[in-house]
Amino acid sequence: MKAANEELIKSYLIKVKNANKEATKKEAFKDLLNRLYSQDKEILKLIDIITLGSEKTILNIPRKDKIHRGSADTLFNHIIIEFENNLSLTLNHAKEQLAGYLLGQLRSGEDYNFTLIASDFISWKVFAPDVSCLEKMEDLQEHELILNEVKNASFILTEKNAEEFYYWIDRFLFKEEKQKATLKRIEEAFGYQSNIFIESFRELSKWFYEAKKFGEVQVSFEQWNKFLSIAYGGFDAHDNIFLIHTYLSIFSKMLAYSVVSNDDFIDDSELKGILDGTIFRRYNIRNFVDNDFFHWVNSERSFNNLKKAFRLIAQEISNFEFENVDEDILKGVYQELIDIDTRHSLGEYYTPDWLCERIVKEFEFTSN
Repeated sequence: MKAANEELIKSYLIKVKNANKEATKKEAFKDLLNRLYSQDKEILKLIDIITLGSEKTILNIPRKDKIHRGSADTLFNHIIIEFENNLSLTLNHAKEQLAGYLLGQLRSGEDYNFTLIASDFISWKVFAPDVSCLEKMEDLQEHELILNEVKNASFILTEKNAEEFYYWIDRFLFKEEKQKATLKRIEEAFGYQSNIFIESFRELSKWFYEAKKFGEVQVSFEQWNKFLSIAYGGFDAHDNIFLIHTYLSIFSKMLAYSVVSNDDFIDDSELKGILDGTIFRRYNIRNFVDNDFFHWVNSERSFNNLKKAFRLIAQEISNFEFENVDEDILKGVYQELIDIDTRHSLGEYYTPDWLCERIVKEFEFTSN
């Protein structure tokens, strides 16, 4: 980032700290964005949407007494921002507003794929629905939807992190530059609080029960349960755990393909090849995922029904740069999605990186 941009952000921070009104802070934020992205005409159009008359009416907000309509401070590109003058005083109000706007959008026929942000222009808090609410969101009222802060994604601007704020803005508001894939970023993008996981899980749940009617998934589910029961001496199978494993399977296959191919666009035939494993033969990788427990998603019916979820995952992966990755980026998503109690009941523990490195150093491994 240019030093001039860092100074612009520091100057903006001073202005916001000295301002007493939300409108004044919003004007300072608009001015900052215009200066940071003055050379990018497409982003300048978005800046006008974000900060100038961007309040958008949302219908069908389910509140205790009746269905309401409201106006989100900012709604664009599936981002909802609720601005407050001081989040430390009105955070709960901001969360309830975000919950209502999200549920209103869902009841109006929109998909879930939203990023929810509450901000007082210094503190930027990102929220996601609690996993316990995912299967019943269409039936919840505004006050019933539990929103949890995605702490790894939230940002508090200080004089010392102006450079990081520039990249945070770019990532969450504009997504202009590819992000280097790191453990933390992949967790945020695909973990249990990410909009990618939430929307994918909702789609998988809906079509999983549809697939059961045709027997496409039942054999796979029973084999999966039997295998884990034998491997771990007992296993209490649940549909939700199977669906989480299915999501992990889809994500890991797409991630592997992106790493080996560097392909930014995946067409339908490539998508099918990724899911059934055949596409990896191009790279002399065989028996990678052939006929695993989750091949039910490859049937013609399930593939067509789930294509939207596959596209969401593929599109988000394309936002990352995977060259020179020096950490296990899949580990974070796995650990987040397979909760501690489940992993312990399965006997699954992720070996710490430091222990793996020590074992490798202790033994003289050679390759033939």
